[in-house]
Amino acid sequence: MEKYLRKCLDSLIIEDKEQFGQLEVLVINDGSKDSSSAIAHEYQDGYPNVFRVIDKENGNYGSCVNCGLKEATGKFFRLLDADDWFDNDQLKQFIQMLRDVSSDIVITGYTKVEKGKSNHIHSHLVEYNSVYEVDNCDAAKLKLKELLVMHAMTYRTSLIRDIGLKLQTEISYTDIEYCYFPMSKAQTIVFLDLNLYQYSIGREGQTMQRENIIRDIDHLNKVAIRVIDDFICKSDFGIYRKEALIEIITNPIYQIYVVFLVYSKRVSQGLKDLINNLECLVGKDPLLRKRVNNYTFRKIPFVRIWRYLHFRIGSLFGK
Repeated sequence: MEKYLRKCLDSLIIEDKEQFGQLEVLVINDGSKDSSSAIAHEYQDGYPNVFRVIDKENGNYGSCVNCGLKEATGKFFRLLDADDWFDNDQLKQFIQMLRDVSSDIVITGYTKVEKGKSNHIHSHLVEYNSVYEVDNCDAAKLKLKELLVMHAMTYRTSLIRDIGLKLQTEISYTDIEYCYFPMSKAQTIVFLDLNLYQYSIGREGQTMQRENIIRDIDHLNKVAIRVIDDFICKSDFGIYRKEALIEIITNPIYQIYVVFLVYSKRVSQGLKDLINNLECLVGKDPLLRKRVNNYTFRKIPFVRIWRYLHFRIGSLFGK
């Protein structure tokens, strides 16, 4: 991350000393072997009241979040990946607006930046600055699918401490757990009309590149199994909360089905067996099964076709 870290950390520096002092920036160095730690320490030396570097052994994404949550002292907690950055002007407004916020979850818009093109992600349908009860917030009607992601979410720190949030370590894709578990417990949510997070897409080595998803499909499966299992066990979820949680867990499930069913020749036989466990879990909730059954890839309903062939052929041969 040494190529990107300065841009990331520079985006957090605010000229107004009073407002800058409202920030606590924890730079979690996950056992990097490049110059990332040295760069981070420059900011700690220059702004010791705001930046703090924590050097630790490599444990992947979840271990960094766990470490940051353990050390954080602020009222609100949010993440920023080292290859992304905040819009500095939006950050100033964000800090100012948070002073009057007490909701469990704060959602802001963000910008996808890919090959020099920017795509602002936000909702035209929400009422900004109004507090919603999570159990009464219709994620489907408000078209919140792209906003129920790490890039948009800020949490009240006491909420994620109270629920004992702890992400899996040594694997990737645990940002899904970071979105799912607080949403499963939060009571209130507020939307702020800001495009704070600048999400850079297309960098070589990013976890969401197809090659890396295929390589680390077992990581994605572990995350999916954990959140789906929790979802199925919690029978007391209201319909709107269920819809919001399904929006969060849709992405890993979809990616797994795509890899298994579209790129199956590139996946080992041992990993192919995992699809049966996933199918069993998905099948336990009618709403979730219906959503998965409607997945399409390049406009082809590949899951529906696969299920028909799998169960039809299986029944013919007595399987």
